[in-house]
Amino acid sequence: MPPRKTATAIGVPARSASRRSRRRRRPPSDHQTSARYWGGAENVPTRALTVGMRELLASRETLLLASGATKRAIVRRALLGAVTPEVPASFLQGAERVTAVVDRAAWCSKDDA
Repeated sequence: MPPRKTATAIGVPARSASRRSRRRRRPPSDHQTSARYWGGAENVPTRALTVGMRELLASRETLLLASGATKRAIVRRALLGAVTPEVPASFLQGAERVTAVVDRAAWCSKDDA
């Protein structure tokens, strides 16, 4: 089981592309939401490291992974839509080297297949 003290890469909306990485205390609502991934709410880390968009955009390479039909709309908004803080992954449209790896369900609609 992962260490309990800190989690990484949780979904915290970016206010801007210049937002830096930071530590934050996870809200109690995260404990119930994440309990199934950590073997119970008591095992969910109380602190998190949020990777800032500034660091992601400055990286040599970025890998975006998505799986499943429930991700289809957000993947399309991130890669094809407007660049906006409401879809933080959309900032990756301006990054140097981004590779998106998505399964068919996350990209294609039934009409595309």
